Amino acid sequence: MRKLMFAAIVWSILGNAYATSTLVEYPQGSILWNEFCNANAIEQDSADIPYPNYKNGEILKAVEKLNYIANAQEADSDTFWLYSDIEKVYNLCTGTKKQNHTCPEINVNGLIVHQNTHNFLTILCGEFRDNVALLEAKLKWVQNINIVKNQKQTYDKNKGVWEQLTGSGYNNLVRQSGRLYNFRLNALGSNGSSNKTVDQHSVDAMTTCEYRYLLKQYISKEDKNVYYEEDFAKYEQGLQKFFNTSECSEDEKTHYNEFRGDGNFKPQSLESNAFIWNTRIFSQNCKTTKQANPGSVLTNEQCENYFKHPFSSRYNLAMEGVYRLFFYPKELDRVMERSSVELVFMTEDLNKDGVADMIVLDVSEKPGEKIAQLRAQITALKKAGQHGIANVYTKVMHFALLKAGLSVAQIDPQYEKVLEQSLITAEKVIIELKAKWQEKVDKEGNDNFKKDIEVIDYFLNLENFDGVNFVTETENTLEKSLGLLDKGFFDVFPRKEDAWNRIATVLDRHTDWYKIDMLYLGYGFYQPTYSPWVASSYYINKSDVFTKPGYAMGLAGDGHKHWMFVQKVKMHKWYRAYDMNGSWNKNAFDLLNTWFDETTFSRTGLGAQEQGWDRFGSVTSDELDANLWLYEINPE
Repeated sequence: MRKLMFAAIVWSILGNAYATSTLVEYPQGSILWNEFCNANAIEQDSADIPYPNYKNGEILKAVEKLNYIANAQEADSDTFWLYSDIEKVYNLCTGTKKQNHTCPEINVNGLIVHQNTHNFLTILCGEFRDNVALLEAKLKWVQNINIVKNQKQTYDKNKGVWEQLTGSGYNNLVRQSGRLYNFRLNALGSNGSSNKTVDQHSVDAMTTCEYRYLLKQYISKEDKNVYYEEDFAKYEQGLQKFFNTSECSEDEKTHYNEFRGDGNFKPQSLESNAFIWNTRIFSQNCKTTKQANPGSVLTNEQCENYFKHPFSSRYNLAMEGVYRLFFYPKELDRVMERSSVELVFMTEDLNKDGVADMIVLDVSEKPGEKIAQLRAQITALKKAGQHGIANVYTKVMHFALLKAGLSVAQIDPQYEKVLEQSLITAEKVIIELKAKWQEKVDKEGNDNFKKDIEVIDYFLNLENFDGVNFVTETENTLEKSLGLLDKGFFDVFPRKEDAWNRIATVLDRHTDWYKIDMLYLGYGFYQPTYSPWVASSYYINKSDVFTKPGYAMGLAGDGHKHWMFVQKVKMHKWYRAYDMNGSWNKNAFDLLNTWFDETTFSRTGLGAQEQGWDRFGSVTSDELDANLWLYEINPE
């Protein structure tokens, strides 16, 4: 691929990011935000740190739930995961002080607020200060947490499905869900084959009304199960009759449910890590919400701009990333389709066309192979719980990737000095690291450190970095197309086969997301495992395993299940491969607000196995449904 020029290295990071926002829910509601978050007379439209209003009734309901959970969990539990760098930038007590319970007591007129509760609500107020609709929805989501108890399942038609679920009911639901999926998959026969690509059918999704039927007629009754074909036939017949009754609301009949199991809970839950990583970038590079760290490439103004508009800022940065994945040049298909092999690194929008740029490494070339080995080592260390040394290795990784970018970039002279400074800073860090490791080798003769020094020396001395594609161009000019619902997708891919291929490639890059990272060249930040997608499974049994902390990383967890997040999705927002045989026009889907069916847009066995739906960025306020805390039930 031809070498492409950097138009700029230091972007005006948020100078106009929020001005061109395509948010579904545009920031509103200063009165409501003030009721929730300005106990210290903080302005919503500022970067000042908010303070939860502990006199507000809605906040107090959230405190009651969060305090109960914070006090009930075991000392070593990860039920909350708030990220210490985000806590620090919001001037919250964190780290060893929080772990050792030595933070100053938060006592509001006799109400003792747990530190995790206070931190959670403060970050919630800050991170969603410019999207009050989602702030309010998340606050209600917290208030309505179902603390699932070990009780026999009963049924009450006057209650919502998820608010009355008990431990025995939950475990039974997981079992029944797997059986129902398999019966429906078998009924599809060859139409359900993953070899059919655009002609593949999907197993039917389940409406909230069906879950009400399942709860009433099966889960709350000890002797009712779906074991055999005849059981399934009776189930389906009963479901149709139930659907025609008035027991389900219209809302329950017109929404599907999606499930995401998680080992922990945070204000950013149900956001993609492309969102979360951007908040962490600024949290790590800003001393306060208004002030950059000394020596940071970021300015005070950039820090303040971000924390003044945090949601729309991270939304737009992630949006640029998802555009890159959809609209990379077709000549890169061979590399991008090898989602489990080739390494991809999302960078800034250097040429200011509204699309992030990208480095793609050919791992068959020696430098790319070395980076792949280093990356595998970092992943293994994290799985082993050795995050400290893993973070050290990422510094070496960052320096190597800066060299990769430089090897193909013709730098605009006005920005060359800034890029050089990033590289000088990174080089200084790893030279100091090499000196420390050399000292250990001299004193201890540790062969592992010898190997680490060899890796550093390799990248320090590397002059020609082969096998690098630096991608700033798109398949066509998107300036006019980005105002359309499909963002010009059907103009670029008018053939169904080509469209399926690109959607499948993009979703596979999420399913095998351990091969795509985030790298910001301009101010020195590298973060593994980047994805702009939120994924959930549309049958609960496939999400249940993720309720165990550390499951995705192969860790043992703490012996408990933790969280099950339930979304509700309007029927027309589910887009399957088979839908390509229907309406084929610019309005076929809203690219940023569609749940793509990972099962039928996938070349990988994992994509089909997880029964996942993927949507861009973050659930919207109307998609938040239930929040189940499973910590106190008996795991099966």
